[in-house]
Amino acid sequence: MHLVHLSMSDRYMWYNDTPFPMHLTKVGDSVYADTSGSNGGNMGAILLEGAIVWVDSGMFHQRTRAMVDRLVEETGLISESMILTHWHSDHIFGAQALDVPEIVSSEETKRACRRALDSSWRREEILSYAEEIRKERPEYWEAAQDLEVLIPTQTFESSYRLDDAILVRRCGGHTAGSSVVIYESENTIFTGDLVFSHEFPYAGDTSCDIDRWIDVLQEIVDDAYDLIIPGHGPICNSEELLKHKAFFGSLRASVKDAISEGVSYDEYLERGKIPDFYEDTRGHRTGMAVRRAFELYG
Repeated sequence: MHLVHLSMSDRYMWYNDTPFPMHLTKVGDSVYADTSGSNGGNMGAILLEGAIVWVDSGMFHQRTRAMVDRLVEETGLISESMILTHWHSDHIFGAQALDVPEIVSSEETKRACRRALDSSWRREEILSYAEEIRKERPEYWEAAQDLEVLIPTQTFESSYRLDDAILVRRCGGHTAGSSVVIYESENTIFTGDLVFSHEFPYAGDTSCDIDRWIDVLQEIVDDAYDLIIPGHGPICNSEELLKHKAFFGSLRASVKDAISEGVSYDEYLERGKIPDFYEDTRGHRTGMAVRRAFELYG
């Protein structure tokens, strides 16, 4: 794989002759976001007086570094901290590029990170996996070579205030520790993976709670935010959240009916009983969502 380092005045970096945006888009007066999908999960930045607060970090630290350097150069601000919405690697593996003294998350998210460090996040496991998928995902292999997995340094149980304008609230749903980041000054919310905008959601985490997920989506809608920045996909509105809520509600009802009729997980998939929603372009998310529903309601 060939990586070309371009000057900060250039607009793109290139991996295998494929360009991806190396900057965050300004989406509010003091809010930036990358929703391109080129760096794993979405990431964002909130500009405070004299400092940048990051929300998640993407997955590939080389790509994160390019975006960080550009925003720092444009604003003249320093990186103060990062808020982690949940523990999945596509939201935290880029953290080493942020150079922040503090990473904030729910206590449950930090516990999940610690468990992963003892299993799938062990260096030998990451390098082994990277080698297996090197041809299909060269950007993962490249990042894995000098990856330093960072975990939260500051935790909270239910909510946390950072500066007077930022509220972090643990909601659960997607994972037990999933949190939202609310920038009150601009009535903006970063939902993390509670929202996969215009995508089929990942509901395969062992702590995923579909009932809670449904409730949280409605809570966010009720709070009427001006700007909703999802964990994956483009910026969206309440209509997209209600669409997700309706899907999970239909999935819950469908699986409960199947279980009461003695239909197994395999039979459910074979009969194509899953409610209509976005196409599962990843190929595995449908089965994982159904399996989790069977675990929860069986």
